Amino acid sequence: MVNRMMLILLILSSITYSHAQTCQGPQASSFVIKSDTFLEIVNQNMIYLQQAVLCNPNNSLRGLLDSKCIWKDINYLSGTETVYFRVEFSINGVLSESTLKLAGDDSVIIELNGARATECDGGTHSNLITCNITSRLRAGKNTAIFTVTDYGGLGGLVFILTINTISS
Repeated sequence: MVNRMMLILLILSSITYSHAQTCQGPQASSFVIKSDTFLEIVNQNMIYLQQAVLCNPNNSLRGLLDSKCIWKDINYLSGTETVYFRVEFSINGVLSESTLKLAGDDSVIIELNGARATECDGGTHSNLITCNITSRLRAGKNTAIFTVTDYGGLGGLVFILTINTISS
């Protein structure tokens, strides 16, 4: 009888232990999109033109973030030029927080899912901006458009987008 009782207790404790291992709460995960993942360059109508390339090695944005500067080519520019970069990404799970660090030579404007993210204005070749964009993203497909205007010399964009989610 004692052996039978011990066996039942052993089985019950084994079931309880096994159950405790499989009943886990929400798990956090994070992913990062960097400018050097070679974004698409599009025109004002969002029609694909080409892939972005790494900036000229002499660009002032070099080394600003743990990401590489991108532009449409590596040549110097004598006049004003605006380049539109697009990246599309999907978010699975519940979004908990998202931050964007960016700088552009000479100015950058960002749109997230069709709305301008004014909290990210001001990122220039001498001014790195960090902004919380959690409220601008959603589960599923998201689109970010970076409009970068260069007023001569070397243009460029550098950014790191960090997205934290909780899966249920």
